[in-house]
Amino acid sequence: MCDGTIVMGCTEIDGAAPSLGDADAQQGHVHKLTDAEGVVHFVDRHHIHMCAAA
Repeated sequence: MCDGTIVMGCTEIDGAAPSLGDADAQQGHVHKLTDAEGVVHFVDRHHIHMCAAA
């Protein structure tokens, strides 16, 4: 987090489940982050997803 990496929970910023087929070893991937209203907050930004084990 100190290096500018966005850390998200179990969903994308718009509430959708992340598509982690292209995820790296830290459960991260790159794409634009768009909210539920269609506002783009970041373009092609690496971010990671952290979810508690069910």
